[in-house]
Amino acid sequence: SLWRAETPQIFRRPVLAEAIDAAISAGRLDAATDCASLVEANRGRVTVVGHGAPNMKVTTESDIPLAEVLLARVR
Repeated sequence: SLWRAETPQIFRRPVLAEAIDAAISAGRLDAATDCASLVEANRGRVTVVGHGAPNMKVTTESDIPLAEVLLARVR
């Protein structure tokens, strides 16, 4: 199946720290695409949690008008 991953990605701190340390030790930190890929590469478990609401990421100033429209819908 194909899934679209969104932020935030949540992990218990020790699990993520161990995955990051392992990637650094193996010289493969640059190959990681996100935190989930680090945890999976370290044989950790990643669970997909569905949601029904928009989960927009505001990255640039041009994203703000759309974010404002989405926020107005839920208020």
